[in-house]
Amino acid sequence: MALAEKDIISRIKDADKAKEDYHKAWKTAREFYIGKHHKETSSQYLFNLAINHIYNTIDVNLALLLDDIPCWRVYAEGDESKEVTVGERISRYLKHLYQNLDIYNVLYKQIFDSLLYGAGIVKVYWDDSVKSEDGSGKGEIGLKRVSPFLLSVDPSATDLSNCQYIVEKVYMTPEKVKKLYGVDAPTISESESAFSEWLKPITVEAAEGFTYQKSSEKGKNQILVQRVWNFEDDKLMVYVIINNKLVKSYPSPFNDNEFPFVFMVLNPITDEIWGTSEILPLIEIQKVVNRAYSLLMEIALFHARPKILNPKNSGISHEQWESDPGQVLDYNPGNQPSFMIPPSPPSYLFDLVMRLENEMRVISGIQDITMGRVPSGVSAAAAISELQEAAQTKIRKKIRNRNLALRNMGELILSRMQQFYPKSRKGYITKDGERVSVTSDDLKLAKNLIVEVGTMIPTNQSAKFQQLLSLVELGVIPKSSILDILDFPDRDLIQRQAQIEEEKSIAKEAIMKMGQAPPGPDQGTERTISPLIQGGSPYGL
Repeated sequence: MALAEKDIISRIKDADKAKEDYHKAWKTAREFYIGKHHKETSSQYLFNLAINHIYNTIDVNLALLLDDIPCWRVYAEGDESKEVTVGERISRYLKHLYQNLDIYNVLYKQIFDSLLYGAGIVKVYWDDSVKSEDGSGKGEIGLKRVSPFLLSVDPSATDLSNCQYIVEKVYMTPEKVKKLYGVDAPTISESESAFSEWLKPITVEAAEGFTYQKSSEKGKNQILVQRVWNFEDDKLMVYVIINNKLVKSYPSPFNDNEFPFVFMVLNPITDEIWGTSEILPLIEIQKVVNRAYSLLMEIALFHARPKILNPKNSGISHEQWESDPGQVLDYNPGNQPSFMIPPSPPSYLFDLVMRLENEMRVISGIQDITMGRVPSGVSAAAAISELQEAAQTKIRKKIRNRNLALRNMGELILSRMQQFYPKSRKGYITKDGERVSVTSDDLKLAKNLIVEVGTMIPTNQSAKFQQLLSLVELGVIPKSSILDILDFPDRDLIQRQAQIEEEKSIAKEAIMKMGQAPPGPDQGTERTISPLIQGGSPYGL
């Protein structure tokens, strides 16, 4: 049964209200990340230093989680008997989409949001305004980052599996609203929005299922469009609200009957759909560290330029004092000015700073060994390797949660391929123009496919290379696969050259076994009599 307008608006208000505390926490996290740790001071002699360990924590975790290119592996029942399986073809096409759709950039933003805010969100939709590579039809899968500030969820939800509805907030131009929904709506001012600071649009969204030319005035004179994705009797419906008016409702455009959003929560909280920020436990310590460093700088300033005790009868007025070295000042004997020496900084202040910074490293898991610095007193290679392995303890949890989100993303991409792709779709995957293709028959078998995400452990590239060499020596993987696994540049050219050299070597061995000398550079097509028949050595020496 379709919801009434008042019920939809009520759900939007409930979802927005439940997020107010999260918005405040996200704003604080964002300010600390970009270095806005203090309010402006009223005195030029008071320091507000920000030794930004928060930025470093996010930056290092982001680098570790993006250290390797993730991949989707697809398997299908019955593939074992085929030389080139359906799963392999779809896997290669997914790799092509990863490059063609710049999914790396989408993942970068999603992981960043998850580290900073606690949740990174990506929408997987169909964009029919894009032309296909092979000209087989119009449209392509679209992936875009969705700001957590622009998405509200059912307050009772603990994850997407038990979420009743999601509110998606999108800013559009009046022209686009008219084209998509056939209504004329006035633009809203920022003051009308409860979260105006965070609802400012960056780009104009390309709505799925419609062809629309983006306006050159993007970001100006926008209208807030709220789409409510709501489950009713196990069927997903979409309600469009503009200026508190229901303007359109329709079934979800996607056949999988799933929310088109992928949530990446690297630090989950029990019974919460939103995770926790990576820097949340560090903020209070960061404040104390900043204040301690500021005090040290203030003390250093007063030592460098101490106050001057100038007797009234010294004969020197304060206007005569300048900061130039070597200045000559005449004064009355016995009444010379003197410096007021400030106290030395207490030793415990230095110890406090060191302790606090060490606590931040412990809490964040960013140790010296994580950043490639060998701890003092450790020299044995085995000990260093064990420390590197132990230093990855916290990141492993994030990698598992990241892989879960990537699996969900891959399944949504496969679902869009099944629904929208024509009978055959081709694309280029290498610099040499190698074609990869997938057919509708392949995608029909995808009902029983399992999407897996390649792990990034070990994240240390040298350790990974040594592991690959061991697997080659054991015969587990062929030598030709190493370049693909390492994503080596120009690997296709190298592999083809190696194949040519191998074919030459095989041909040479075959000729030698037949008792013939390999043809020299000056030999034509005439057959050369074997040196063995002539009684000479195999090489004619």
